[in-house]
Amino acid sequence: MSSKESGCAGLLLIAGVIYLLHDCSGDKNDTPPPRGPEALYLKACEGDKNALTQLIAAKGKEAGKYQEKFGDHIQWSNPEQAEVCWQLAQRNGVEDSGPEWPYLYYVVKHWKLSVGAIVGLIIMLIALSRSRVRKPEKKAQKTPYPFEPHSVLMLDTNIWMSDTLNNWFSSLPELASRYKWKLHLESIVLGELKGLSKNEAKGTSARNAMKRIESLQKSMGSGVQVEDNARHGKDTIADTVLLHKAKRTPHAILITDDRELRILARSQGIQTATSRDLKS
Repeated sequence: MSSKESGCAGLLLIAGVIYLLHDCSGDKNDTPPPRGPEALYLKACEGDKNALTQLIAAKGKEAGKYQEKFGDHIQWSNPEQAEVCWQLAQRNGVEDSGPEWPYLYYVVKHWKLSVGAIVGLIIMLIALSRSRVRKPEKKAQKTPYPFEPHSVLMLDTNIWMSDTLNNWFSSLPELASRYKWKLHLESIVLGELKGLSKNEAKGTSARNAMKRIESLQKSMGSGVQVEDNARHGKDTIADTVLLHKAKRTPHAILITDDRELRILARSQGIQTATSRDLKS
């Protein structure tokens, strides 16, 4: 054999040895492909529906192990299917099969119901807070007097000076609160009372009237409104101002014992009352 042929044979021998060594090392390191429930589990995780059907139908503790694993795998995306897998795993001997975080799982599973309950609770709390902030005003009771609730009472000088209305004036703050009345006092009436307070015959009644006004201001606060009539001039009489104001004030009641003033008021569509009406 020539030297050239000997070299070729040597190369072939070396190549054969390398091939054999590589083949042997491959046999030692290669892991056999998964079989049985594990293989079905892996394929099911990849979306193979046929593998999932076989995994669900499998029996034995080994099958139960992978049924539980698949349930854990899909518990957030498909809670109903996960429960089926856990139940099958329990039947196949995996007793503690179930969600890792039961409370969180329950919320996710029933998220529509949970969100609905939270939204309903928020709406109820908002409604309750609004009802507390905006309490409906109680409807005023019907009065025993010839004028209705929410009336604006405008008293003539003779009513303020009346000696027979002590009880009514004493109860006026409570009546005004109950029936939502307001009391308008014209400054020209105060001027008349001040002038009469110096009169020998009517001075006592006029001074008592001024005391009544001051007392009502203290007890009724903003319920007594004093109107400044300075712009009407010094020669203007109280009757003219009362008629003018009552006609332009909604729900005004002109209370006077002056028959002529009542006639003029009614002719202008102004509601009137007398001291007798206040004794009801």
